[in-house]
Amino acid sequence: MNANGSGNAGRRWARGYADSTGHSHHHEVLTREQLRALGQRRKDAEQKLERHLLEARSKESLHETGSNPADPADDRR
Repeated sequence: MNANGSGNAGRRWARGYADSTGHSHHHEVLTREQLRALGQRRKDAEQKLERHLLEARSKESLHETGSNPADPADDRR
């Protein structure tokens, strides 16, 4: 915490405003490293989501055909 007890020591804030709904548009100013890390996390999350979607689509198509590749008794492969 800083001297006034707010816990924001060393943080920089951009000048902001309140819109018509009263939402504050004050945002923390991020460093280049923080922006890079944020971008990497976002990229990783998008890739993970894409993998999950592909997996779900493949499971859905297996369900629709009634085929189960894990079942050795299934001859429809």
